[in-house]
Amino acid sequence: MENIYKRAIINSNKVVEYMQDDLSRDIYMARVMNSLTYDYNYITRITVDNIDVMDKLRKDIESYIREGRKLILDGAGYYGKSIKMTLKDVKFECFSDRNSQEKMIMGIPVLSRKEAVEKYPDALFIVDSMVYARPIKTELKQLGVEHILDFGSYLGKYGNARDNQYYDVFRFGDDEVIADVGCFDCYTMIQYFKYGNSKYKKIYSFEPEPHQYAHCKEIIEKGGYQNWDIYNYGVYDNNSKLYFSSNSSSSKISNDGDIEVDVIKLDDFFKAHEAPTFIKMDIEGAELAALKGCAETISRYKPKLAICVYHKPEDIFEIPEYILSLNPDYKMYLRHYTNLVNETVLYCE
Repeated sequence: MENIYKRAIINSNKVVEYMQDDLSRDIYMARVMNSLTYDYNYITRITVDNIDVMDKLRKDIESYIREGRKLILDGAGYYGKSIKMTLKDVKFECFSDRNSQEKMIMGIPVLSRKEAVEKYPDALFIVDSMVYARPIKTELKQLGVEHILDFGSYLGKYGNARDNQYYDVFRFGDDEVIADVGCFDCYTMIQYFKYGNSKYKKIYSFEPEPHQYAHCKEIIEKGGYQNWDIYNYGVYDNNSKLYFSSNSSSSKISNDGDIEVDVIKLDDFFKAHEAPTFIKMDIEGAELAALKGCAETISRYKPKLAICVYHKPEDIFEIPEYILSLNPDYKMYLRHYTNLVNETVLYCE
């Protein structure tokens, strides 16, 4: 842990020098501190409406604490850890989690849901998953749990991003060649025409999930968009096949994934296509690998970049550092677009 802190301090001092305004520096340091500590107060400081979701949770559990009911954190991922580290004065008995390989996290044990229910049958189970809240609640009820607080669904109310995401920092010309990496449903790309520029030279979109690719292709064709091509590829640091897992809001690389997809290096793609002037990228934690597969393009052409840096705790350290290693002439900005931890974008020009 000491080495992690030392590296973070060294890297932060270097990257901060490239941030072009106070807002960027504030967001950067808030994300750095949250990545190191899981204290969600740092994220609250940068949310677009200063929404304090942890304060809401504290108020929701007060009555259970007063009656002496034990508290269980269902989910040992980001939000479970954040609750534990932000509500430091609240005692949680354990994490309950189906997938965690760890036996102890942040000083409390990690149990399966069945084990947690058997040990604490009258406890309050705090469900912190936004995506899987419904099946988790169903499982808990089947195990006999009577007291469930669905914090995940509450969080979901604040997860929507501002529509100008990716487009409120740069000035865009009429002849941009755009690499849209992680198209999903075309929504964010279509916002370019409103917040970026209604004109462009070429758009190359990439979407690995087959159903989403077909959906995007239909949108582009029915919309009559000219010079907008979409490819059924993921973007990575090699040309191969990988497994993806998917749900209603995203798809990501996973060894346990249910979909096999082709992935490509952008450097190889742009050897046969006009080089991009703007790359936007939101690919569920694979951003650094995708950037490594685009190293030559970035070094040679210095396109404008809008890269998500929130999927993994280390992204805020590793992605800016890597981009600067490719081209130290970049100027950097950070913006945050939701009332939760997600949707922090690094801009480089």
